[in-house]
Amino acid sequence: MRNRFLLTLLFVTQTLFVTLARADCNRPSTEYERQDCAAKADRDFRRGNTSVDQATRSYLENLQRSTEEEAKNRRQAKQQQEAAESQRRQQEEMRRRGEEADRKEREFQRQYGTPLQREQAYIAARESFNAAMHFEKEGQHKWAEELYRKAEKNMAIAAIDHPHDYPLVIEALGESLRKQGRYEEALPVLVEAVGRRRGLSHEYHPMNGDALISLGRTYDALGRYSDAEPVLLKALNIRQQQYGKSSQDAAYCHVYLGTLYANQKRFDKAQTHFSEAFSIRTDLHGQSHADTIRVMKQLATVYRDAGLQSDGDKMDKKIQDAAKEPQYTSRPSVVAATPQAVAEWKATWNVLSDEAVKLSAGRSASPANAVAKAREALALAEKNDGPKKFAVASSQDLLAQMLWRNKQTEEAETLLKTAIGTLEQSNDSKTVPALAKSLTTLAKLQAYLKRSAEAEQIFQRVIALRDKQADQNLPALIESLGNLREHYELQIRRSPEYAPLLRRMLALQEKQLGQTHLDVAETLQKLASNLYIQGMNTNSVASYNEAEAHYKRALAILEKATTERSKHVLLKVLYGLGEIFQATNREVEAEQIKSRHKALTAELLATFASPLPQKHQNSG
Repeated sequence: MRNRFLLTLLFVTQTLFVTLARADCNRPSTEYERQDCAAKADRDFRRGNTSVDQATRSYLENLQRSTEEEAKNRRQAKQQQEAAESQRRQQEEMRRRGEEADRKEREFQRQYGTPLQREQAYIAARESFNAAMHFEKEGQHKWAEELYRKAEKNMAIAAIDHPHDYPLVIEALGESLRKQGRYEEALPVLVEAVGRRRGLSHEYHPMNGDALISLGRTYDALGRYSDAEPVLLKALNIRQQQYGKSSQDAAYCHVYLGTLYANQKRFDKAQTHFSEAFSIRTDLHGQSHADTIRVMKQLATVYRDAGLQSDGDKMDKKIQDAAKEPQYTSRPSVVAATPQAVAEWKATWNVLSDEAVKLSAGRSASPANAVAKAREALALAEKNDGPKKFAVASSQDLLAQMLWRNKQTEEAETLLKTAIGTLEQSNDSKTVPALAKSLTTLAKLQAYLKRSAEAEQIFQRVIALRDKQADQNLPALIESLGNLREHYELQIRRSPEYAPLLRRMLALQEKQLGQTHLDVAETLQKLASNLYIQGMNTNSVASYNEAEAHYKRALAILEKATTERSKHVLLKVLYGLGEIFQATNREVEAEQIKSRHKALTAELLATFASPLPQKHQNSG
């Protein structure tokens, strides 16, 4: 115990001694300590490490931190203010656009009425149009022209609801003026019809060919040959793409081009086109057919005008032999007939077929009368047509369509199957377009009868037919794919093949038309819409992303287009893109897109309802 106390005392004493030995520089106890403290003070002064220096550095560091913090706060406040101002401007712009769209919509409603009033205008337009066609057939062109103009005014009001019918009326008015020889008045109307046709349908649509033919023949009649040539060549290209290079429709275009080149004294080109028309009609009808003989006469005239008298004489000899020979004498199933008699029944058959179509068209349709006319056409074809029975099959297809519209679907189905059987037995590649047409009609009828599986099989068969001729007629294959696509779109539960079908259509369209064509943009829109629906059903981010990419690509194409059809597709793209932005919680982008959608809707309401220019209305 005593030892422990002594050790503790010793430790405390040593500690106290060491502490006292460490003298404060302010109170040095020895000379050595004073010198040591002076050296340390001199070293600290030289190094700037005195208490004053340390206090200064601390003050400056605090001041710098405060300055930087204040600058950072000012930048953040400015950015927040700019963001708030930008959002305010966007909201103001969207509000302004919304008010402008509302104003245009109110103005449209004030000028053109309600949807019911527009539908009444459409019915009146169809009635005037049908009556005009009747008067034109009777040769009363003045009455027809007046009714066409009345139909145009009413159809202009209903154009937003029936955009495809408006150019039909304009084209009919222009064609009526052309037939009267009033070419100067017909020209601007036909130019308008071609422009509207091009804006509403794809490039190779048959209706585009019809309008181009009327326009080209008008240019030819006015002596504007340089304008007529590209128009008629384009019409020929469309007819060949749609109906085949050896079709009757292509032959007509060759005749029009031959006449154009003959008027220009370009006899080599005139001979080429007349010879092509002669070859097509000989294959289709034989040399004793009235249409064939008519082309032979035109070809003989061209030979003589070109100084080829011997060729003209040879053609005259062929004409004389053809006129003497009864048509189709080598066909035992047909009663021998003179060319005049055959031409007469063919003309009567065409008139009956046309009347059936006219009677079934429009809101004022007469289904029963249309069926009666179609039956007359079929009876006439069965009495006079040859073994290939092209006219019989065509009449059966037509009558089936009339019966379908008259709700007589059972007989319509039987007739279509009979027509298909007839065309299949011909073993002629030239019947493929007609066979594909009848199969397509049958498929649509099956779909109407709610036989979705049967319809799909027939559509697939048409596609298989078109696949074999894809190299010669790729647009026809694309059109058949489009028919199947429409069938899928009408189903409540779309087939899993819908998206692959759209992808195939997209690839073919890009190959045929290029990657920036309007048809490509429309297919992109449909594919994107399908992917968006998949994304909604499965909550798939990948489907949303792919749909957005397709929409944006379509948007890039459509923003460079200026046609009316492109605006309609753009309307769907904007709507779909807005829905995707909404679904992915991008509210600002969604509002911007929806504002554009609303403004475009108002613009289309005004554009499609606008009538023809005043100079067209006052013509004649």
